[in-house]
Amino acid sequence: MAKAKAEDPFESPERNERIASGEIQLDHRYLRHVNKSELVQLCNLIDPSCRAHRGMKEKELIRILKGSGGKNKNVVDRYRKLVKAFVEVNWKKIQDQIDPHCDGDCYKCHDIVVLSCYAVNADRLQKFRSKRAIKEK
Repeated sequence: MAKAKAEDPFESPERNERIASGEIQLDHRYLRHVNKSELVQLCNLIDPSCRAHRGMKEKELIRILKGSGGKNKNVVDRYRKLVKAFVEVNWKKIQDQIDPHCDGDCYKCHDIVVLSCYAVNADRLQKFRSKRAIKEK
């Protein structure tokens, strides 16, 4: 009689939801063996408000996963703030020109999407910033 293979929770299709909910606990002893991209993804999965990114040091990412990390400033947030303000002010004019899934909340978008929006519209956004006196932080 063959032994039934034990289910590996990390092979489950619902693993991301199970990790985020805390149902699957992370073994902190193995975090130092995980690559940086995986650490960033785990941090953002477990605590989306931590705004983890690849520019952070691995020690900071591990601290977030252990629950002792503070809130970190994301360098893309200054562009995110500007794009979001522009979208809010001009929503009626631009809503039919942007992705139908976009609701104007740039904090829900990945950093690369925000940077792409900013790069494509940089001139228009700079004029908007100077008219509205939006501070760059």
